[in-house]
Amino acid sequence: MGSLELKIALDTSPLITLCSFRVQGKLAVEYLLPLADMMVVETVALEATANLAYPDAVSAKNLLDSGRLPKIPTPSVEVDNP
Repeated sequence: MGSLELKIALDTSPLITLCSFRVQGKLAVEYLLPLADMMVVETVALEATANLAYPDAVSAKNLLDSGRLPKIPTPSVEVDNP
């Protein structure tokens, strides 16, 4: 049986939630990082770390700064103007 590789792009709300709650002293996001290839786009990283007065923002920033949670460029899409 092959291994299951999960790729997850987190939006701001799920990232904040996963960085807010602890289970046995460990952030919820830390339980998921070894199990899935998780990432955020630049705009999500900016939103989640905008106010470092919040503990979840500090946790997200630490994960981003350490490289444990990769940040990728925000994709751009061209829109045709009629």
